[in-house]
Amino acid sequence: MEKVFESPDEFSAFLEQNPALTSTFPWLNEIINLTKNINVGCGCQKSRRTSIRNESYKNMIITIIGGNQFCADHIRNYLQASKVVFKLNNEIIREI
Repeated sequence: MEKVFESPDEFSAFLEQNPALTSTFPWLNEIINLTKNINVGCGCQKSRRTSIRNESYKNMIITIIGGNQFCADHIRNYLQASKVVFKLNNEIIREI
């Protein structure tokens, strides 16, 4: 089975529903917090907050998850998936 996360919003929602992953990898809470805070504060900064969240998501997926075999294997096993695909703006940023 293949699991595809179409966006940081989808991945964040998944993480919120699966606290076992955030307890194993606490740094994943950053994506949740950045996503929750997009609509907080002045609306004039919403696009900036979204951009920061998207860049953080991309860096986390590529560098931390993609660069750490233990982490990648753990997420794949947790999802019972043969492959996990992470997308941003309809582009694949990493497959594990």
